[in-house]
Amino acid sequence: MSGLFSSDRDLYCFLIHEDRPLRLDGVHPRPLLRGLILRNSEVGGVALRVQTFWFDGWCTNHMIFGAREVVDLRESHRHGGDGPLARLEAAWRDWGGFSRLDSPPLAAEAVAASAAQTALAPLRGGRREVIEEAVTRTRLLAARARAGSVLRVPLLRDAAARALESYRAPGSAHLSLWEMASGLTETAWQRTGYASERHRVDDAVGRLLEVSHRLGADAR
Repeated sequence: MSGLFSSDRDLYCFLIHEDRPLRLDGVHPRPLLRGLILRNSEVGGVALRVQTFWFDGWCTNHMIFGAREVVDLRESHRHGGDGPLARLEAAWRDWGGFSRLDSPPLAAEAVAASAAQTALAPLRGGRREVIEEAVTRTRLLAARARAGSVLRVPLLRDAAARALESYRAPGSAHLSLWEMASGLTETAWQRTGYASERHRVDDAVGRLLEVSHRLGADAR
């Protein structure tokens, strides 16, 4: 599946690879698919850009939900040298190109399982208390991941509320970090019309999950 929008000054191409989805049974309710966005802007951003990610849903106006493992490569039109396309191709090859995109991230299942086992707040007491405790625990992890400037309290509160409504596992005794991460990515995609801001949140969530997984591994 794909989407293509272009004008005399801008281009946006969204590609979805629906073959071989990444299934995280018992951790995430929907399989993760590979996505790639290629965009070119001769005004505003003035850059050629490619973004790759795993995600779990999208709608017909190309809103993307549950993005994970976001990679963002950008080359400005304003710089000299070989031109933005040549520089972007070189950066793409250095990253690993389509061969790396075609392979599931090696630690994805382990990171997801670790996040699903990380309790942020017990599901007892009032809804407000659960949300505030989840926000406090997430802020502590965000500071370790150097993501505190992106994952601010209002966003975290909205995300915790969404996680309780849409991602809470049946019968669970606590709200997990994985459920919070799912709430964060969906909230970010719905709160702003700016793709750059949404991807900043996705990147911060990825760092949050990786730090939590690493801290858990160190504890073991």
